[in-house]
Amino acid sequence: LSAASNGEASQIFNEKKHSIFTYSLLKGFAGSADDGDHLLELGELIEYIYKVVPTFARTVSNSTRQNPAFYGMDLKRTILDLR
Repeated sequence: LSAASNGEASQIFNEKKHSIFTYSLLKGFAGSADDGDHLLELGELIEYIYKVVPTFARTVSNSTRQNPAFYGMDLKRTILDLR
């Protein structure tokens, strides 16, 4: 999982003193990416990151493009138990 696709830059979210990607990743780990079963799967996190980062980047940095990239498998793997 990377913050941006080839040729793009990871944008800073100055208000939170993180990159947009890191801020979104932390929100995802905190439960925003979970489907409600309190078991965060890799695929849920990836789907959340793919959805929020590009939109957030455009909001924070106007027309800046930032599209995370993921290379891997096993999207059903539970990566965090939120119970």
